[in-house]
Amino acid sequence: MNLVGECVNHNTFGKGVVRLIDEDKIEVEFDLGKKRFLYPDVFKSFMSIEDKVCKEYVDEVLYEIDKENTMKVQEEVREREFLDRVRTLKVSDNSQAAFAFVENKVEDVLNTWSVFTGTYISGASKGEPRRPQKLNVNTACLLTMKPEGAPESERLIIGTFMVKDNFKASLCKDGIIKAHEEHRIMLDTEKEKLLFWDYCESKSKSKNWGKCELKYLANSEMQNILLDMIKIIKDEDRSKKVSEFYEYFCYTNKIAA
Repeated sequence: MNLVGECVNHNTFGKGVVRLIDEDKIEVEFDLGKKRFLYPDVFKSFMSIEDKVCKEYVDEVLYEIDKENTMKVQEEVREREFLDRVRTLKVSDNSQAAFAFVENKVEDVLNTWSVFTGTYISGASKGEPRRPQKLNVNTACLLTMKPEGAPESERLIIGTFMVKDNFKASLCKDGIIKAHEEHRIMLDTEKEKLLFWDYCESKSKSKNWGKCELKYLANSEMQNILLDMIKIIKDEDRSKKVSEFYEYFCYTNKIAA
């Protein structure tokens, strides 16, 4: 809205007319001459505008600025709390997670950017959501899939994401793990092929996933997977994204990048 020509009242200089608005400055002509003020800040306490419609517009501008500033402060508080939490975090050797799409569906995971831990398949808690007790804010969730008709040895890594930075395992009673807002990456499995068992199989283990949805991985195994993702992802935007993912992973897991 153009406020030039509108009448205003200043607490000190009295009545005036808006002559110019230049980005964050407003120029008002009073009887004693022209004065410049910060815009729209001056309308918070020192000056008012007479026209009702213009006043509603200015009030809305001020409201949006206050709202944005409040969000910035809240984000800064969350960031400080997160950094404090990471600094005191006790890192487990096996706090990474791999999912097999036994109970999850790919389209659901990608639509919501969250994954279900699955249900207990035996014992007193059979049928209830599996509690992700080892997961924390430093957990990377690896998404894997066995192509239809392929042997288990051909299980592919299709993507990964870090858990949301406010995640707390003790509060996760429904088994839903939400993804971090930024650190998430999917692979083009036609061009970027990584086999899951190449990273987590030891000589004493067979390539057998079983019936559960979730398996835990060693931090070193997840680190190797991310390093290979960096090698095979060639397009500039995704290459930058996976590199930032890796740095975040190493930082939260206290690993030298």
